[in-house]
Amino acid sequence: MRVSVLGINDGCDSLESLRDRVWVNEYVLKGQLGRGTVDNKIRGKVNRHYAYGKNLMRPFLSTLLTFFSNFNA
Repeated sequence: MRVSVLGINDGCDSLESLRDRVWVNEYVLKGQLGRGTVDNKIRGKVNRHYAYGKNLMRPFLSTLLTFFSNFNA
């Protein structure tokens, strides 16, 4: 994976340190399926419920994983 960095004025001084950082390429997502909250806040009031299960979520998660796999390629 390549990263392009552009620095302007004082930002040019920190380009080397940015380039030498170890960039994270693994992410962990946590959440509850089938529940929507006000403003999508973790502890917000639940205002939407969605049906979900193995049959409904498998195609959605497969599509999502394919998208992220192609994004990192």
